[in-house]
This record gives sequence, structure tokens and C-alpha cells, in this order.
Amino acid sequence: MNMAILRAAIVVVTSAALLGVGWHYGRQDLQADWDADKLVHAQQLADAYAEGVGKLQAHTNKFNQITADMRAAKKEKKNEETAAIARLDSERVRVTLAPAREPVPGAAAGTGGDHGACETGLPRSDAEFLIRLAREADEAVIQLQACQYLLAIERQQ
Repeated sequence: MNMAILRAAIVVVTSAALLGVGWHYGRQDLQADWDADKLVHAQQLADAYAEGVGKLQAHTNKFNQITADMRAAKKEKKNEETAAIARLDSERVRVTLAPAREPVPGAAAGTGGDHGACETGLPRSDAEFLIRLAREADEAVIQLQACQYLLAIERQQ
């Protein structure tokens, strides 16, 4: 009977040992599979991140270039404004108002030349205002064109 118990104990211990070894190696294989899946997923995330960073850098470069171009155009318009205001002193800005071309009913014909025409100058403050208003309108057009360009780029992607 001792021999039977000893054999049973050896079978139980051997079975337990084999079960433990099998469980240990099976667990390692499962962990290796999980680790491999995690590495693949991490690589996919890294690739997507790198692609996103590349696109962001390209957009940033385009935006910076457009901003620089817009600032240069605005500076050019400001210089044009300054030059136009400086020319106001050297050049006379004149506005001629023509009379109505149709005669007034019942009025006698005039004996002289075209006395109905009126020539007057534009006050400097009004001329400066109009020049500044034109520059602001040009700047608004520049900004609108930059926005349209950025929108077109965004829609292409």
C-alpha cells in the first residue's frame, strides 16, 4: 500500500508540475501575443502621429507664408497711403461738378460760356479720409483673399 500511495503521489506531483509548466509557458505565449499586438498598435499610433505632425507643419508653414505675404501687402498699401497723402500738398486734388445737361423749362438761353460748371477743391482732411478708406478697403480685400486661399487648401485635403 505504501508503494501505491507513493506512485499516486508521484503521479499527482508530476501532473501538477506538468500542469504548472504548461500554464507558465502558455501564459508567456499569451503575454507575447498581447505584447506583439500592443507593439503593432503603438507603431500604428506613432505613424498616425507622425503623419499628423507632418500635416500640421505643412499647414503652419503655409499659414506663416500667407501671413507674411499679407503683412507685406498691407505694408505696401500703407506706404501707398503715405505717399498719396504726401502728394496732396504738391498736387491739387480737384473735383469738377458739371451742370445739368437739360435746360430748365422756361429759362432764357445764356449769353456766355458754360457758367454752370463749378470747380472746387477737395479739402485735405476729406482727401486724407478717402485715401485711408481706400487703404482699409484694400487691406480687407487682402485678408479676404488670404482666408479664401486657406479655405481652398483645407477643402482640398
